[in-house]
Amino acid sequence: MTLARVHTWVAGEVLTASDLNAEFNNILNNPTALITPLVADLALGTFSLTGLGAGSASTPSLSFTGDANTGLYSSAAESIDLVGRGGRVLQASGFADGVNFVRVSNAPTGQSPAIEAAGTDTNVGLRLVAKGSGYVEATSFRFGVFSATQSADHEGRAYWHKSEGTLHIVAGTLMGRVPAITAIQAGDLIYASGTVAGATTFSRLGIGTSGQALVVSSGLPSWGSGGVSVLGQVATAYGVTNSVTETEIFNVAVPANTLGDHNRVDFEIVGYQQITANEIIFRLKYGGTTLCTITPTAATVAASSYAVLRGSVTALGSASIQRGHLEVLVSEGTSATLHAGDKGDATVDSSAARQLVISAQPVSAATTNNFTREHAIARAWSS
Repeated sequence: MTLARVHTWVAGEVLTASDLNAEFNNILNNPTALITPLVADLALGTFSLTGLGAGSASTPSLSFTGDANTGLYSSAAESIDLVGRGGRVLQASGFADGVNFVRVSNAPTGQSPAIEAAGTDTNVGLRLVAKGSGYVEATSFRFGVFSATQSADHEGRAYWHKSEGTLHIVAGTLMGRVPAITAIQAGDLIYASGTVAGATTFSRLGIGTSGQALVVSSGLPSWGSGGVSVLGQVATAYGVTNSVTETEIFNVAVPANTLGDHNRVDFEIVGYQQITANEIIFRLKYGGTTLCTITPTAATVAASSYAVLRGSVTALGSASIQRGHLEVLVSEGTSATLHAGDKGDATVDSSAARQLVISAQPVSAATTNNFTREHAIARAWSS
């Protein structure tokens, strides 16, 4: 209290009108001096403190001793603002008929403080809205756990659905369900597997194993045993000339069990050939057994004529019975000069690794009777 006495009375002194008026005028003219500053706590009891000025960010209505620009003020009707160092830190605004609100609470050691939605409604959402082109940012962020499908009232949001184990993507309405991100591994495939309540559902197809092929089952992708793999290939020139010795022009290892039920191995050899007399015999062998032989006949095939040998070995319903196909095509320019083919069956156990061999053998030795391989490839097909 800063109000002081005007006159100090003593015993026997006469009270004059001027002295009495001065005492009362001192009180009436300086009413705030009676309580400013307070020298003790002020209890309002059941009454309220009302009529505060709106204040401003630099001079808030309620401030602190020695820090006049930190406190509370009201920037607009129905709003209260928290300021620090003369700048607005937080604004809280009320809306007509508002029943839901945000509750901020601390927590004991080992637990997390909370910013949560509260109110009279049974289900209350919490919106974090950025301004303009800004974003809501969070560090060490993770999706919360929801035990039931959330309503799709707001555009552009995502949440984790606990019972489904999927990520729900919402844009106006529920549009997609994505499997658990942590379950997706390198090489996995994500595909649209259907719809649930109008929303596209995505599923994960784990990476396949060596030799598997991507197939369609009931309209959806899956891994099957079918596929193709290269058993061997060469791209170096090699052949036979001026000799009657049977010469291997392509030799490739076929792994055990490659020729299962109705599986096959095919091959193609590209090169060039010349024949001026007699013939060249071609043989297809599997596991040392000759499956078929071709002895194409031609009066003359010019030097460096384009030649192709192709064929296959196919399992006939089991791993022990095979059928071989072999054909040869030799052309000069744009016309086929020589074309022949053959097939044959044999019993060879393909549960063990076997060699696939194509050989060439001129009937007579001459430099003008020759075959040269330039490129060859063999592939295994499984169903």
